[in-house]
Order: sequence, then C-alpha cells, then structure tokens
Amino acid sequence: MDYAIDNPNVLRETQRLFSLITNKNNVSVIKIHSFEFVLLSFKFLTEWIFAEHDELKEKRMKLIDFKDKLVNLINNGGDDNAVRSLKESYDFSDTMNLEQLSAKVLFDITRNTGFETSKGKIGECFIVDCCEWTDREDDDICGLNTERITGEAKIKSIFEQSVLKESFTKVGL
Repeated sequence: MDYAIDNPNVLRETQRLFSLITNKNNVSVIKIHSFEFVLLSFKFLTEWIFAEHDELKEKRMKLIDFKDKLVNLINNGGDDNAVRSLKESYDFSDTMNLEQLSAKVLFDITRNTGFETSKGKIGECFIVDCCEWTDREDDDICGLNTERITGEAKIKSIFEQSVLKESFTKVGL
C-alpha cells in the first residue's frame, strides 16, 4: 500500500491499517511513498533510460530536474509550502497530490522508451533481460545498451539503489 499521506484515500486506508495492527508484534509497516516514487528515487533511472548522447534526454531535462527536486523534497520531509512552491515553479497543478505527481513525472520521463511506466504497467526494460523488450526497434538504444544486464540484476539494483533498501532496513527486514 502506498504511503502518500497527502492523498485522502491513502490516508484513510493507512489509518485503518494502523488501527488493525495495533499491538501486533508480527506486522511491520514499510512506509514507501508510492510505487512510482520508488522508481523516481532509483539512483540510475536516467542513466538506464537514456543513451549517453540522447536527444530525448535533452528534451526531458526539465522533468529530470523536477524529479531530482521532488525526490529530495519527499525524502527530506518537505512541508506543504515547499511542495506547493515546487509544483508552481514547474507549472504542475496544485490540485495534484504527490502520488499523482510522481506517476505523471515517471510516465513523462519514461514515455516512448522500453522503460515506459504508467499506473497500470511497469516498463518491460525494468524487469526483462536487456534487449528482450518485445516492441524494441532497431534504433531503440538506452543507457544499458553496452552493459546488457539481466532482469534479475536490474531488480536487485533497483532495490539497492532506491528508497526500498532503507525502508526495509528501518523495519528490520
């Protein structure tokens, strides 16, 4: 379950969950903002998605800069004013909660790549062995084009280099 507490639905479900697990020693709550935020926080996100001299990366630099600031803000507990100011400076709607914003930014950065991720689907290139993306075109190259790592190695790297590892460690896992 997401832990984006500026989303009323998530807040309501989180409160319900905490009331159910009170005094339960065998239950741990791992506080992860959202699935999309895990990928946004992944240290090598842009290095994987884009080739070294990728014109698509240049076109998306403003989004990448926003992603970096958003991840920093969420990881360091920025308040509502900081969030509002960040959204405003990049022309994002103030009515969007952080979960919606994370999903939009992740989709917009990964759009038209094998890493394209939306609310309903993770990009194939995050989880399959390199170059086994079924819709791959000859000119589709990414930052992993010379490394060609396995899907298992990708998953391990995402765990090790995102908010996942620290979140699991905090609850003793």
